Amino acid sequence: MRKSTVITVLSLAFVLLSAMPMYATDCSAGTSMGSGGFNWEDYSAENFTEQKTTWDCWSVSNLSNTSLGYWGLAGVEIRGLSGYATRAFVVPTGKGGHWQVSMKTELIDPHSDVYNQLSGSVSVYHPATSATTWYNLYYHDGTQGADASWPYVDMYSVAAGDTITIYISGAWSFDSDSHTRFTTVLLQHPLNF
Repeated sequence: MRKSTVITVLSLAFVLLSAMPMYATDCSAGTSMGSGGFNWEDYSAENFTEQKTTWDCWSVSNLSNTSLGYWGLAGVEIRGLSGYATRAFVVPTGKGGHWQVSMKTELIDPHSDVYNQLSGSVSVYHPATSATTWYNLYYHDGTQGADASWPYVDMYSVAAGDTITIYISGAWSFDSDSHTRFTTVLLQHPLNF
């Protein structure tokens, strides 16, 4: 092989490898954490504080990056009559038991408009019994006034192989001074609480 051909092939390989992302988010990876004598594993690979435009672990629609004033955190805002974020997660082998989902919310609506709304729910599909258990995480709309909350839901009967699905949806009234926002969506496996 001639030297110019080798250089061309290596240059082409470099260009192709440079165009590929350096890494993709591992949506099933957990991180061990602890504080105050409590321990848990965090599976929140993407929690909406990252200010991304493309998500690996979530399906999203009509969301834009923003900042939540009350929490002082980066997050996302619903920008349309309908917006959503959905994530499905299969519980790893040996990780059954207690699981928790939480998120931080912010709804600002000086017009008390029902079209400014945010809701969250979680389902756990149990393939062993073909049953699904539903949990309400959050609901708030503009007629209820402004709100900044940190809702969570505990799930105690989760088995390895179950699928936890997080659903967050909402709407925006198109009033420039109204905002429907959320951030820090956490999926965690508490170990001793």
